[in-house]
Amino acid sequence: MNYHFGVSGMLVWIIHILFGIYFGYLGYTLVNSNEKLRLHGMILGAVGTLMIVYHSHLMINHMLENNK
Repeated sequence: MNYHFGVSGMLVWIIHILFGIYFGYLGYTLVNSNEKLRLHGMILGAVGTLMIVYHSHLMINHMLENNK
């Protein structure tokens, strides 16, 4: 599967998963370091988790369909 300009779908999903890990880490850091930014940290952590789960799901489904 290719996205715009011939970019591989696997590359796009891996980049999104890595950004999800980064957002999760950033959210965790904000929650634990600053009381004023606790809500923003929770939101970033939730968005990072959703990115990881959703794009992992897409990547695994694509890999399973190709193996059939």
